[in-house]
Amino acid sequence: MIGVSRFHTGTGWRAIWQNRPRTTVVPPFQNLGRRLCFAAVILFLPLSAIPQANPYEGGSPKKPESQIDKLVFANLDKLGLKPANLCSDAVFVRRAYFDVIGTLPTAAEATEFLLSREPKKRAALIDRLLAREEFADYWAMKWSDLLRVKAEFPINLWPNAAQAYHHWIRTSLRENKTYDRFARELLTASGSNFREPPVNFYRAMQNREPAGIAQTVALTFMGTRAEKWPREKLDGMAAFFAQLSYKPTGEWKEEIVYFDPARPGPARGLCELAYHHQEPVVHAQHRQSRLGLVARAGHRS
Repeated sequence: MIGVSRFHTGTGWRAIWQNRPRTTVVPPFQNLGRRLCFAAVILFLPLSAIPQANPYEGGSPKKPESQIDKLVFANLDKLGLKPANLCSDAVFVRRAYFDVIGTLPTAAEATEFLLSREPKKRAALIDRLLAREEFADYWAMKWSDLLRVKAEFPINLWPNAAQAYHHWIRTSLRENKTYDRFARELLTASGSNFREPPVNFYRAMQNREPAGIAQTVALTFMGTRAEKWPREKLDGMAAFFAQLSYKPTGEWKEEIVYFDPARPGPARGLCELAYHHQEPVVHAQHRQSRLGLVARAGHRS
């Protein structure tokens, strides 16, 4: 009844209103100048003046660890250039996946790498990527481009030969064949283009003259254009291929590539020289790993 009487008389609500908690109401234009000045500072302050972490760099350059590092650092020092800082983990994981297997990491793969605290996680990631099937698939595609693996015009290897050639390239990468062995097997190959896949290296050349073969070999394995060499140097290179010959068979589109000692040329051609293991075809520094193949495919003249 007390509540009802107060409700009807209004005395109860008046008391509640008079004893309500007091709050301070700020006029809308109070301190307006101070607020505008603060906003102007934030809007027009150069981003370079705001301290922030660089998302692309992960620290100062490390000391050289591998032989390749030592050669690179020595050349940078000779040129008076300072090595770039290490990239961040986020940049590294993206580059590693793109360069080694030709695709982006999944969200789970990227997160796992970024959260890892292993000190050698970058080297471990590279090893894992090299062991994946995508590595052989991706780099076989790149080497097929470099070695002109094409069934139709203008190379005309024909489908069965192109398939065998590509399979040989992919298997070489998958088995971690060293660069010197890879080059030697291509340069010294002989036999049927259907049964001996490496001989398609010579069949894919549009210029089968000794000088043309020398130019293709120089561009493919040395990354240089031999047509810019002095004449005597090019002639010396071409002499190795003077006794290389081709002949057809009774099978459609089959061709035999072989070393013909009856053809005029130097006393000892490239094939004979290589078969007797007198000279290394590729410099010793390229013999160590499959990365020699990758490095060459990535360097195009």
